[in-house]
Amino acid sequence: MTRKAPPRLDPRCYTSGVVVCASKSDRKVYYVSKGRIIKTLDARFGGRAYDTSGRQRIYSTKEGSFTIFRKVRDEVSYSYDNTPMPFTSYFYGGQAFHYSYGFARSGWNGDWGSHGCINLRDWAGAEWLYNNMPIGTRVVIYK
Repeated sequence: MTRKAPPRLDPRCYTSGVVVCASKSDRKVYYVSKGRIIKTLDARFGGRAYDTSGRQRIYSTKEGSFTIFRKVRDEVSYSYDNTPMPFTSYFYGGQAFHYSYGFARSGWNGDWGSHGCINLRDWAGAEWLYNNMPIGTRVVIYK
């Protein structure tokens, strides 16, 4: 039996409190408390997507340390075809964690991605993260 290597957390994820860490290379979100991973969720980051005029372009998810500054349980993206975005937690401008029906349906689809948000494909996991990530929660996004 082969053991799976533990996830590679950024050093900023090892704190005495709670931090939500998002690894672009692992395509995962880790809810970390006191340096221990409590929950792991599949994630899709910024990538190739259509802009508001219907052209393809590349969007990227900002890397760095942030804090959750706004939460909306039943958000809608009016910029992108009134797309529902349940369990939305904003960390940088319009970038946020949220459940994605498209990601749940299609998974990782080549280099297609979000418009910069961190999409979550597990409904129960997205709801859990939303409920356990109050405004002010620290977020670390890294390669």
